[in-house]
Amino acid sequence: MTDKNTPVVAFIGLGSMGLGMAKNLLKHGHEVVGVDSSTAARDAFAAAGGMVATSPAEATRGADAVVVAVVNAQQVEAVLFGESGVVPALRKGGLIMQCATVPAAFAKSLGERLASSG
Repeated sequence: MTDKNTPVVAFIGLGSMGLGMAKNLLKHGHEVVGVDSSTAARDAFAAAGGMVATSPAEATRGADAVVVAVVNAQQVEAVLFGESGVVPALRKGGLIMQCATVPAAFAKSLGERLASSG
């Protein structure tokens, strides 16, 4: 059970890195909503007590912070700005933490694009 002062966290990507981080937050009382293309990853997350979403946008709605734990820049681009992406669904003042290994120029551009989107 979470209280109103505990941030709700969305995880986009529940693979090796994302699932471990999400489960640790669940263990410490956070409400965590996650999405992944893998049925096995979604099942493991649900078994740990997480709420499974059907899209990045659905996972993001109501979240205070979004952790993007995907593989590369192309996947980051898709989950943030693609169809049913994070950015349009993120509440004003919401936080995005991007964990993928990406080129420095992409990271800089991403920061600028996110800042301009509000």
